[in-house]
Amino acid sequence: MPTYEGLRLKALKYKRLHFAKQRRAELKQTDFTIISNNCWGGMIYESYDLPKETPTVGMFFMASDYIRFLQRLKEYITGGHLTFINPQDSKWKEEVSGDKRFGSYPVGVLKLDDTDTGVEIFFLHYKDQQQAREKWQRRYYAAVYSDGPTNEWCLETDSDGWIRKVTIGGENTWYMLGHTFWDERFSSAFRAILDEVYDEPETSEKLWEGIYIEHLDHLSMKIRKYPADYIFEFDTLDELRTFDESYMNSTHSRILRALASKLGVTEADIVHINCLKDAKSTEAIGFTFDVSGHHYSYLYDGGLRD
Repeated sequence: MPTYEGLRLKALKYKRLHFAKQRRAELKQTDFTIISNNCWGGMIYESYDLPKETPTVGMFFMASDYIRFLQRLKEYITGGHLTFINPQDSKWKEEVSGDKRFGSYPVGVLKLDDTDTGVEIFFLHYKDQQQAREKWQRRYYAAVYSDGPTNEWCLETDSDGWIRKVTIGGENTWYMLGHTFWDERFSSAFRAILDEVYDEPETSEKLWEGIYIEHLDHLSMKIRKYPADYIFEFDTLDELRTFDESYMNSTHSRILRALASKLGVTEADIVHINCLKDAKSTEAIGFTFDVSGHHYSYLYDGGLRD
């Protein structure tokens, strides 16, 4: 039999959703962010039939952590690093364990660096850590700071961390390095643009970042700042081997393992690997490499050539 509380919540939800479009029509502005310490913010968005443009949807903070989060809001949003803990290890266990749902949802800790005690986030309406991380991080590009000049793709952002301009080369600035994360909205927008430009001849030579830069007005993404020596990017196997010597004798590549066996050498003897592209389509068709002073090429559809 339905409880009074259950019926009350259903009635409130009906009222919230049923008249949402009418409420939205009365708004002077629909592009805003609510930073709430609980589900109140999400319900406001629902009440006006608006997308939940906030990282704090479906979760809650305890009061002191919420204040700490607000005091350094921009830093936590653009540079905070999220990890997860066992709910039983939460510093707020005594305060929240009375709720029977405690322990069934992820609990995260957001920190700026190793000296920061951080804030705990209770992802009440998320089924697992992966879902919580994806919703929290949303869309961003990782970046590190260059002390001095760099030839990398440099970022200019607004005061809220949204990327507004990208230039190749700069000095004393943040630049793109490493991973990026796309949410569903960004992915849909990028796919629509890619459908339009895919068959254009110049598109085949572009990286995805090139398309992104040309459509910054339609592809909103934030910067996520990382400390130096936190992200490492490798363009070649030789660079990876310099960083991690375990790849010298075991590249974890079925093709290289087979080539080493065929040539009677070890994988460590295969060096200077470079991509081989079709002259007309620029499609990757294989790679070149050196073994003991001899130059070879390997074609994906034709095998080894001396």
